[in-house]
Amino acid sequence: MQVAAPAHRFRWLHEATTAYAAMEQLIAASRATLDVEFYIFAKGEVAQRLVDAMALAAARGVRVRLLLDAFGSGESGTAWLQPLVLSGVELRWFNPRRLLRYTCRDHRKLLVADGTQAILGGFNVADEYVGDGITAGWRDLGLWVEGPVAGALQASFAALFDAAALGRRDWLRLLRTLRRREPSGGAVQLLLSGPGRSQSQLRRARRMRPVGTK
Repeated sequence: MQVAAPAHRFRWLHEATTAYAAMEQLIAASRATLDVEFYIFAKGEVAQRLVDAMALAAARGVRVRLLLDAFGSGESGTAWLQPLVLSGVELRWFNPRRLLRYTCRDHRKLLVADGTQAILGGFNVADEYVGDGITAGWRDLGLWVEGPVAGALQASFAALFDAAALGRRDWLRLLRTLRRREPSGGAVQLLLSGPGRSQSQLRRARRMRPVGTK
C-alpha cells in the first residue's frame, strides 16, 4: 500500500520478505550515498545478500557507511564482514566499549539512499525474521519513504556514526546534539529518540501538547 503526503510518498512493508527485497532494491538504486544502520545484523543468507549488494554499490562509487550495534550484532563476530570493508564500505560499531551496557544501545533499523529515500521500521537483519510473521518468521512492520524526511534521517545517522566509539568526548558531543535536536518541519514530522532513555523527541512532544488535548 502506498500513501502520499506533501512532497512525500510512503509504502508499507508488512512482512520481512517484502522488506528485505525492498532493501536490496534501494541499495541497487543508490547512486551517491548509502547509510545503513541496524541493531541486529546476523550472519546468514539475508545478511549476506545485503552485504553483497552493499559491496556492489561501493564498487560503482557509492559512499557506503554501515553502523552496527556492538551488543546486538556482536555474536556473529567481525571476520565475515572484512570482505565488505575491503570493498570500500566504512564499518563502525556503536558503543564497542559497552558504555552503559544495556541503556545506551543503537536499536534503530535504517537504510537511507542518496538522502532522498529511506527504509525504516522494526526489522532486524536475521534469517529468523523471514516469513509472513504468522506461519513463519517475525511479525513486524517497515516503511519505505521518499521525500525530504529522508534527508533528516540521513543527518541523524551521521550524528550517531560520528560518535559511534562513544569515548567520553564522543558521548558528550552526542548528548549535546540530541538535546539541540528539533523535530523536522512540514506536514511530515520526524521524531527521533535515543540512544539512552531520556533523549526522545516523541516524549518531549507529548509533554508539550496543548492543555485539553488527548
